[in-house]
Amino acid sequence: MRRCLPLVVTLLLAAPAAALADGFATTRLSSTPESVPAGRPWHVVLTIRQPGRAPRSDLAPAIVIRDADGFASAFPARTTKRPGRYAATVTFPKAGQWTYTVHDGITAAPPEAHPVLIREPAPIVDRPDPVGPTELPIVLAAALALGAAGIALWRHRHPPTRPPHPA
Repeated sequence: MRRCLPLVVTLLLAAPAAALADGFATTRLSSTPESVPAGRPWHVVLTIRQPGRAPRSDLAPAIVIRDADGFASAFPARTTKRPGRYAATVTFPKAGQWTYTVHDGITAAPPEAHPVLIREPAPIVDRPDPVGPTELPIVLAAALALGAAGIALWRHRHPPTRPPHPA
């Protein structure tokens, strides 16, 4: 009985930790939305891992965004070919201060909110080409080559005359 007592105590102390480990997961994102302008998609891959467990493809993770007024939008992630990886496409509809949270589909605790500033998209300016048509450099190079060939041919047919040497 004395030999079993340390084993029983160890098992009793480890049981709560094992029970809590089932609801614990780490989630890693392939990118963050800092450089994504408003109205453009943010393509992100979530890698979800649980300690001591094989990667799962049966979860329902999502990314939830919330604007400064509290309006929230959820973007569910879909499974990929690799277990434990999920892909989501998130679009911030307008510029401004936002927060995003990642729901992994395992952890019951509320996820941490990450603040992000979404900027306006860069304006598209339609200007004429300042250089001109794309054929212009080719035409100029051909004209220069023809001119140089003409000068060389003229000099070949009309050699320069030299003044006579004084004796």
